[in-house]
Amino acid sequence: MTIATNILPTVDFCGTELTRLMIGGNQFRGYSHFSEELNVKMREYYSVENAASTACSRAATELSFQWSMPIAQPGGNMHWIVQTAKPCIAYKILAASRKCGSEEEIRASFQYAFDHIKPGDIVNVGMFQKHLDQVAMNAKMVREVLGAA
Repeated sequence: MTIATNILPTVDFCGTELTRLMIGGNQFRGYSHFSEELNVKMREYYSVENAASTACSRAATELSFQWSMPIAQPGGNMHWIVQTAKPCIAYKILAASRKCGSEEEIRASFQYAFDHIKPGDIVNVGMFQKHLDQVAMNAKMVREVLGAA
């Protein structure tokens, strides 16, 4: 694992160096997996300009991005990856915003995720920038949880 000053820890993920925290892509398309109301708010907020602003923010320049289209339509089945030797991406570690009641709850969710995935695995987290700089907050928490602060 590579840890550079002020940069999130990275891993070799199938031949590509990625940060252990990845910004998910669902929020840019308005898929909150929480409620239709939040879906609408995300679609309204993430104009091309706001999505670009998130991607180019100082904190985001350290993170890996997932820009792929969703594999399944909303409402599809979740598929869980369990005990594989290959690198994995952990999704929904904040339970589609249900584990975001406080900074302590968010930090505990990151801690739990990193305690239960392999050292070469990464987490993918949606980050909605409208009311709070979640990119910077999550990057700071990951640095702290992984001892890279």
